[in-house]
Amino acid sequence: MSGPLKFCTVVRQPPIGSRDSLEAIRFSMGMTLLGNVAETYVVLEGDGVFHALDELPEKVLDRDTSRINVVDSIDFDGQIYAVQEDLAARGLSEKDLIPGVKVISAQQVAELVSQANTTHFM
Repeated sequence: MSGPLKFCTVVRQPPIGSRDSLEAIRFSMGMTLLGNVAETYVVLEGDGVFHALDELPEKVLDRDTSRINVVDSIDFDGQIYAVQEDLAARGLSEKDLIPGVKVISAQQVAELVSQANTTHFM
């Protein structure tokens, strides 16, 4: 294998109701910490865009939310993307997001997925 593994996680589930989406983002954060071994991309689409809200608290009912992992991923050069069309459908915009979350089009999601060595859908 030449170059780092390109790992893409597509999160469609909201931050509340299931811990699966939180664990997918946490796993991607762990992959980011591997350094030059892996490039990670987290794409938040559908209700998954709510994971990137700047107003999301760090804890709810004494449990961590995905906010900590999104912020940490950005701090360690992980790529977090929110889909423009899904933000707009929910009345949200880039100004509602955690700083560092990039907004991309649905077409760009297809490009990221096609370039990845492996993609996990949540």
